[in-house]
Amino acid sequence: RCTISTAPAVGMSQRGDGVPTRVTDDADEKGFLELISNANPSHKGLKYIRVPLDTFDLRGENGTHSCLVFEPMGETIYKFQQDLPGGKFQLPLFKAYMYMLLQSLDYLHTECRLIHTDINGDNIMTSPMTDSDIEPFANYCKIRGQPRYIRQEDGRVTYVSHDEIIGTRGAPYPRLADFNTCFSILPGDYCHSAPIQTHAYRAPEVFLGMPWSYKVDIWNLGLLMWKLLGDIDLFENSLGEDGEYDAHVHLAQLISMAGEAPALVVRRERLCRKNKQGYAIVNPRGKECETMNEYWGGPFFDDEGRMIRKDLIKEWKGFPDFLNELTEKDRSQFLDLNNNMMGWVPETRKTAAELLEHPFFIQED
Repeated sequence: RCTISTAPAVGMSQRGDGVPTRVTDDADEKGFLELISNANPSHKGLKYIRVPLDTFDLRGENGTHSCLVFEPMGETIYKFQQDLPGGKFQLPLFKAYMYMLLQSLDYLHTECRLIHTDINGDNIMTSPMTDSDIEPFANYCKIRGQPRYIRQEDGRVTYVSHDEIIGTRGAPYPRLADFNTCFSILPGDYCHSAPIQTHAYRAPEVFLGMPWSYKVDIWNLGLLMWKLLGDIDLFENSLGEDGEYDAHVHLAQLISMAGEAPALVVRRERLCRKNKQGYAIVNPRGKECETMNEYWGGPFFDDEGRMIRKDLIKEWKGFPDFLNELTEKDRSQFLDLNNNMMGWVPETRKTAAELLEHPFFIQED
């Protein structure tokens, strides 16, 4: 059971790729990171979250800006994965990374009472560069120059991260980063309703216009499992005929893989057709909407509880080939772990703390 909070606590905008994003003040992210840094420093999960070394304010022509000072980090987990043999994680390393990321989520959800909302391979960094890495990397930058982008309209310069990180990497561990789209876990039965997450990683309760809470992070990590171990994007290209993200296409992809939506999901979707936000919100196609169900293009189910756009449902081709490379036991445990993270109904998804106890992570002699 979840009650929608209709307070317009944050503004919403869109990134250049059409992804809805939360419009936050710099001080908001600074406050979130201060909370993360200090909530419980003894928790093991804090080690796998990128927090600032220091903060300061900088005055400029356009006002005062909150600045965050971080350790120089390694690559994103996606870039790290591309450099691995075959472009994917081997099972022992995969298990270690998943365990560490679940520890970070356990800390974020239980100690900090925060929801990340945008967990994907671009927002997970590898561990900091060592002193022995930094000097040769600095020399490399002097020779090659720092990649940069100059905005045409005003000449503003933005410096771009290097694709190649040189130095002695060793065995880097993951750090969850980028908390500018973070939300607090609301008290009691209250949930959020704002549009969140990148297209391929969007949870069903979000794109069906239903209330959501911290279990959206569990869904994201469940999808990331397929990417890391098999280099598979389960829900890529969820685009309509106009080239824009289409929640009906996304729903059809999910039904093709997981079967028809449970009756509880259908009932909730119907109820949310009437849950007015109390303020207008413009969807990516420029339409002013009163409900989040309308924002995502609903309604989605007919009177029989079946998907309205049945023409979009395609035959499921079966699980990817990489699963056949696992032993029967590892394959069974992988799928069971994933089922505990990617249930249609958020309440059926395990918490990070519960998932850490899954047999998949038990090391046998």
